Amino acid sequence: MRILCSGGSGFIGSHTVELLVASGHEVMVVDNFSTGRLENLADVRAEIRVCDINDLRLLDMCFQEFKPDAVLHLAAQSAISTAVLNPKKDLRVNGVGTLNMVEMALKYDVRRFVFSSTSAVYEPKSTWLGVYDESQRCRPASPYGISKLAAEQYIRSTFDNHLILRYANIYGPRQYSIGENQVVARAFAHFMYGDEFKVTGHGNQKRDMVYVKDIAYANYMALMSNKTGTFNASSGKSVSVNTILSAIAENYEIPTYQWEHTNQEDPRGDVYMNASKIRREIGWKTYVSLRQGITQTALWWNGMK
Repeated sequence: MRILCSGGSGFIGSHTVELLVASGHEVMVVDNFSTGRLENLADVRAEIRVCDINDLRLLDMCFQEFKPDAVLHLAAQSAISTAVLNPKKDLRVNGVGTLNMVEMALKYDVRRFVFSSTSAVYEPKSTWLGVYDESQRCRPASPYGISKLAAEQYIRSTFDNHLILRYANIYGPRQYSIGENQVVARAFAHFMYGDEFKVTGHGNQKRDMVYVKDIAYANYMALMSNKTGTFNASSGKSVSVNTILSAIAENYEIPTYQWEHTNQEDPRGDVYMNASKIRREIGWKTYVSLRQGITQTALWWNGMK
């Protein structure tokens, strides 16, 4: 299969492109390298084009040249803090950029469109039985969640053969902190380089954590599947931020490390995501435990010295 992947040099994208190429697929990466890194694809035999998804002329040339069978749209503005400070930029990338990708996919008769969305489209602290479920009404509280939900709606209304993945919290090698919402990357940067990091509130708020290689496989299965619709890409198990940080501290043999905390509590509270639909209909589930994933992530950070 010929797959065009936007944002393919980034954290999630590079792991996914590696898997796709290793599985025998032809891949073109379209990326403006605003956050992605060329070294992430150093050992991958993929075509790489420097292109912003809001540059329709260049984007059209990429589609025309490659003639993809499927599109994996990962390019995004993913920092919640950036979205709050500059919502127009956030909407331009996540909303208009997605419309551009759909427009090109329709123009060049692409058969399959897979999109990476987020749990931020759900309404914080207002879940059905305490769990984010794909069938419930979405009322995002942040500009980031609003722009991603708008992108979902554009895709649903224009491209029939689509699949939308609402990611849980993803972590792993090649993740650098963008804004203030990547707790694992920020905690490792604190240990490695002394970067400032404080736990939001008490740290007992829970998150559904998924290792990046598991998400890469979810992207792969979404592309290969004949299913359509919206799916939570999550483990279905949530752990506290304190538990996550303890696992990181144990890798540095400081299990009782005293993390600093802010006085402001986390407005999102606990996040629980129902993972039953994707297991049932796509056959995907997570395989890497939090402890295993943190260990692999630590090895990568240690190699960055």
